[in-house]
Amino acid sequence: MKHVIILAAFALAGIGALPQTAPAQSTTFTKTVPVLFALHIEGSSPIQVFKVEGGEPVSSALFAYPSPELPQLPNKQHGPVQYRDLVFDYLPIPGTLLNTVIADALSAASRPLSGSIVMMDGGSRELSRVHFSNARVRHVEFSEMDLTLNQSPMIRITLAVPGTSVSAGSNQPVPYGAAGKGAIKSAFRLLVQGLETASQKAVRVEPQKFISAVISPGVLGKFDYGNLVVVLPESDAAPFALWHQAVLSQPASQPEKPGELQWLSPDRTKPLVSLQLQNLGVLSVIRIPNKPGYVAVEMYCEKVVPQVF
Repeated sequence: MKHVIILAAFALAGIGALPQTAPAQSTTFTKTVPVLFALHIEGSSPIQVFKVEGGEPVSSALFAYPSPELPQLPNKQHGPVQYRDLVFDYLPIPGTLLNTVIADALSAASRPLSGSIVMMDGGSRELSRVHFSNARVRHVEFSEMDLTLNQSPMIRITLAVPGTSVSAGSNQPVPYGAAGKGAIKSAFRLLVQGLETASQKAVRVEPQKFISAVISPGVLGKFDYGNLVVVLPESDAAPFALWHQAVLSQPASQPEKPGELQWLSPDRTKPLVSLQLQNLGVLSVIRIPNKPGYVAVEMYCEKVVPQVF
């Protein structure tokens, strides 16, 4: 009797851990390179997204050895097909279904999504569509905010997809909700309750990342809320340092604090996006070696509730 020993399965990095055995129906590649993208969630109108990647099927290679005596002659075969996560940037647009989807995901109320990514040329003519169903939000990243940066802040969204299919485009213009020129990274306001004056001196807020692990095919765990890291002048950081010292000396008696990070209009007159930061707790106040005169304050955050105005 021949013995078959499976030694390894090699898969490409960046693939969602949701196996799919059905073969791909088509290819995502077109003769004309798409330059515009829209997300079309079922039950809503298409909206503009940016820097789309993923969704391709990738098979793993299984090495099988016919017998222990002939390890130098492995047989190779295809393993299960997996699909790369769909990833895109989103510049928040008021009133869209995607805003609700993000808020639900961060509140542990994620729901399966069906829809498509529309690939378009520079004239908004449809080249192709990448269809998906039963997708789940597994990663949300809010852009860094920095007084020296004037780009638009984005929300980077990752969808775990159990499978995709591709259809040819209509070659007709597609109406979609275009992202306007809204907030810029240099216009923001951070407010921590009881530390309002000090927190508004922040010159930078590092990207906030929230990740949900795949427990089993089609099932995601709760979001792991990344820590909030804020840079501000050391001369303004005394309230944070006192808070941290109090936590170290009497941790049980120091309540957590609510906060809010606002993405503002370029003239800083109104908030366009609000991130409600619940149950902030200070972890460290550290001088930044390559930025003399500044400190980094790190806080954990138990929940984030976004709102788009």
